[in-house]
Amino acid sequence: MNSRAKAEKELRELYFNQAYLESLEHEIVVLNYEYGLRGVAYDGIGGGSGEPGDSTGDQAAKLVDARVAIDRKIARYKNKINHIESVLALLTERERKVTLMYYIEYKPWWKIAQEIGYSIRQAQRIKEDALEKVSIGLYGSDE
Repeated sequence: MNSRAKAEKELRELYFNQAYLESLEHEIVVLNYEYGLRGVAYDGIGGGSGEPGDSTGDQAAKLVDARVAIDRKIARYKNKINHIESVLALLTERERKVTLMYYIEYKPWWKIAQEIGYSIRQAQRIKEDALEKVSIGLYGSDE
């Protein structure tokens, strides 16, 4: 997949990735309730195994592992979304508007052209110019 195709994919998925990020942030809250810490249970003492059972420690370890994994995903998605948004901010107002209408709002070309006051062909050229800039902004010019 070339950089232009990857940039198109990133633009189409932008709002879905934002929704996923919100979901991950809510999952952190749920984890804190789900793994509510309880008292330490020493079920194994005197039972022959020689090792105490520590359900609190086990739950805490699970919470930490799950939270670290989710925090890592949150950081990755925040970085990705911020990068795309910062590249979009570099476009001209017209390029940004056409790009968002086409990739995010899924508007047909006739509607985009009507809203910006240009022909369909000119609107498509604006989108192509913007896509080239977004591709360079996301992946550099050497790909």
